[in-house]
Amino acid sequence: MRAIILAAGSAALELVGTGWVVGRLEAQELPELTVVANRVETPLGNVGSTFSSLEVELLERRGIVTLEDALRHVPGTGIGSEGGQRGSISALRIRGSEADQTLLLIDGMRVTDANVTPFNLLGGETLLGYSQVNVLRGPQSSLYGSEAIGGVVTLDTRVGSGEGRQRVFGEAGSFGSLRGGAELQGEWSGIRWYAGGSHETTTNDRSFNDFEQNQLALRVETDLSVDTVVGLTARSWMSDFQNPGSTAPF
Repeated sequence: MRAIILAAGSAALELVGTGWVVGRLEAQELPELTVVANRVETPLGNVGSTFSSLEVELLERRGIVTLEDALRHVPGTGIGSEGGQRGSISALRIRGSEADQTLLLIDGMRVTDANVTPFNLLGGETLLGYSQVNVLRGPQSSLYGSEAIGGVVTLDTRVGSGEGRQRVFGEAGSFGSLRGGAELQGEWSGIRWYAGGSHETTTNDRSFNDFEQNQLALRVETDLSVDTVVGLTARSWMSDFQNPGSTAPF
């Protein structure tokens, strides 16, 4: 490939020297694509359903670090938590649908189905390790099944690139609120990787509503060919929330 590039450069110089004008190829910007709406690559401008895509990096710059708060910025959605306490169960309703009629996908894997609801996950999940939050509003049963009557929410784990980067963060607040973690990402010999983890604890403002959680995220991938990518994604999310009168070990 290097020899071909050098030869093309020499030919161009010779033509210019004899008075010929050589056309220059200009880079073309490709449209942003999504596979959520139609299960195939589709330009955002050609998506028939109402679709919103939120960049996690931009959300974090605005101080939004939880999935619950991120979804509140999507038009046509309503989300509420039990008593407004951090870590309590939350319900998401899209365009007036029931809370169990929204499908949640993380890296393409179904987190919810007809028998499992995302109430606990929505109440405590942060945006750690995610790159995008996508929301497809309106009935999608023909593509995703009966649990997607209200819509579909997808979360994508970050992919590392370039030189290795690290980030360590920590924060503290009232009611014994503490949150901290670390993230590592980069690319080496064609292998892209990301790893992150965090710990959070708070007593909340109401008695006997203690909350504690630990999160881990890992993604590794590489290109086998121009059209083939192989990778591994792993996530761990463990949380405890105490309700008044419960016997939770806090």
